[in-house]
Amino acid sequence: MTATAKPNFFILGAAKAGTTALAAYLAQHPQIYMSPVKEPHFFALENEKPTFLDPGDAARAVTHWSDYLGLFADSHGEIAIGEASTTYLHSAKAAAGIHERFPSARLIVILRQPIERAYSAFVMYRRENREDNENLLAAIEHEHLGKHYSGEEGVYLNRGFYSQPLMRYFNLFGRDNVKVYLYEEFQQQPQVMLNDLHCYVGVDQFQPNMSVAHNVGGLHKTRTLKSLLTRPNPVRFLARSLLPEALRIGVRERIKYFDLQKAPAIDAETWSVLLEKYREDILSLQDLIGRDLAHWLRSAP
Repeated sequence: MTATAKPNFFILGAAKAGTTALAAYLAQHPQIYMSPVKEPHFFALENEKPTFLDPGDAARAVTHWSDYLGLFADSHGEIAIGEASTTYLHSAKAAAGIHERFPSARLIVILRQPIERAYSAFVMYRRENREDNENLLAAIEHEHLGKHYSGEEGVYLNRGFYSQPLMRYFNLFGRDNVKVYLYEEFQQQPQVMLNDLHCYVGVDQFQPNMSVAHNVGGLHKTRTLKSLLTRPNPVRFLARSLLPEALRIGVRERIKYFDLQKAPAIDAETWSVLLEKYREDILSLQDLIGRDLAHWLRSAP
């Protein structure tokens, strides 16, 4: 065990852009140690109460330096040590905090078409009974009014504006220390992206097991299972009373995707409204990262 082990790379987000799968694939690499807690949110929440997170994320949040270092206490001399917290990308506090303690850290960002990202978040919150609005535009309006049901702030519209948050990290760390990928690259050729990422963090090439799906999207087919997983009921109470927390979480993760079906496609009106909100930022991002994002500006699918 390396008592002084500290992270040297961070996955910053974006939320709903493949960071859960990426962290899981990297954790399989023998030369990489990933924090056993995904989303510790430390640098966004240091010495604060995690009031803006949903209850599940708040319970996992780490807010004290000694506890944060404890996340890496079981490393055994791995070359690359990292963690993934999607709150970091849009947090000025996180950017400053990471730079203060780890100015040479390698930073990783995956960006997803912002309307698709927002809709994916909306579907997830609907599935988990944390969103009462039945369409995304209404959910965004309630979010703007401070009435979002998940407990989190800015989970739909604001987290899809990437250019200014990314520029903040470029200015602090330099462009060579901020690696930007597109979600569609990860979806279409995950191993190609991983090979590039392995070089970036300084480890050997490695092919992880990608057979397990992570953070799968969709809605439950049956109300029974949805209620069993998300609402207070005798089964959840009994499980909480009898099973250790780690085992409960493991069982929940295995069954929560059991009866999912694909969510309906986003409607043309919602796509058009949101595209006009995001258009300027997409064009700014395109110039910032030197990538053609014309496909992000397409008409409604």
